[in-house]
Amino acid sequence: MIPDPINTIRNLSRQPDCPVKVVGYLDETFMKLEDEGGECKPCKPGTDDFCHLGVKYWADGSPYSGSIAVSEPFVDSKVTRDLGFLPYPNYGYLSYEQGNLHTRLLQYHLREFQLCVHTHGERAIDQVLDIYHTICVEIARGSSAVPGRVGQE
Repeated sequence: MIPDPINTIRNLSRQPDCPVKVVGYLDETFMKLEDEGGECKPCKPGTDDFCHLGVKYWADGSPYSGSIAVSEPFVDSKVTRDLGFLPYPNYGYLSYEQGNLHTRLLQYHLREFQLCVHTHGERAIDQVLDIYHTICVEIARGSSAVPGRVGQE
């Protein structure tokens, strides 16, 4: 494993012969490393060869492991048992409780970072849409310090 992947990619992208710009999202672990002093800000694409626009979370798992958060249980079959899915009835899992994910997303949104959340199952999709809606309502009511831009970029 590369000991410092973010700075390694940043330094490579700044080499004069590097043909591409690197623009992306950091997961919360790397975001915290980048943001030790709380002064990290989202970049504007095109202003730097290395740019992180926001933070990425995973609200549920993978369909290939039976871990996406679904409303109806996965089928119990020889294939799902051979793949190691949890025993029937298996509804997958949500990675975060509602309030916990809301707090995490809101903290970065208030600092004007874009939010990216991986979802597969309908329970995860519903959870994230509910949180985005709540953040928009909070902003519309003036309970947040930064004007909302959810869904406008």
